[in-house]
Amino acid sequence: MKLLLSIDGGGGATGTFNCTNNFVPNGGSEKALIVGPDGAPLSRATGRVEVLAQDGSVLSSNKDGTGNTLGADGLFFLGVMSVPGGTLGGAGRVTLRAWDSSTGATYDEASVKGQVSISLPSLDGGIKPPDNLIDSDFRGLRLAGGIG
Repeated sequence: MKLLLSIDGGGGATGTFNCTNNFVPNGGSEKALIVGPDGAPLSRATGRVEVLAQDGSVLSSNKDGTGNTLGADGLFFLGVMSVPGGTLGGAGRVTLRAWDSSTGATYDEASVKGQVSISLPSLDGGIKPPDNLIDSDFRGLRLAGGIG
């Protein structure tokens, strides 16, 4: 029996990360939630998120501007994402945008929204499964704004 291992000959493996906030940040006591202006976890029913590359392109799966729904109140589970230009073990940066879709269908239209730049110190990939955002500087996001 032979075991074959495919190696990317195109200059190295692409850096990836698992985009979920279902963790307690290092040194923290609560999960890194998306919360509304009132401090309560953003509702799964109306909460939307999207992740952007440094060039502004949408990395998350829903690319039509309406964002991805939250998987639970305050929590997103967007799966493994590749960072354009990111390499295995290298650093990367993405922007997470979140909004309450009851105040606008897209981020630009919403009146309750927020965004944060996230530094990813060591991208994974290849044979190493990608870590979630726990090793990044993401600590949660509190939205601002109001209805109307």
